[in-house]
Amino acid sequence: MLDNAVKFSPPGSTITVHLSGGVVAVADEGPGVPAGDRDKVFDRFWRGDDARGTPGSGLGMAIVADAATTHGGTARVDEAAGGGALVVLSLPGRRPA
Repeated sequence: MLDNAVKFSPPGSTITVHLSGGVVAVADEGPGVPAGDRDKVFDRFWRGDDARGTPGSGLGMAIVADAATTHGGTARVDEAAGGGALVVLSLPGRRPA
């Protein structure tokens, strides 16, 4: 999540990470993900039009989704307040013994 935020944000921009109650949210100031492509972001080897000329294999977000599912959670992509991408990973918590 952080690697993509850095990769697709302009130099000198801000990346915001928020952690609360088993939810990690990463927001960037990059181009974001078009609404019509958000369901594809977590597919293995999928790369958006803007990403095809950058380093990477298209596996990073698929790994995020797989980790979320493995641990009973979810991952989603939305639009950040500033127009960039907002990636949210939610994991269920356990009560201490």
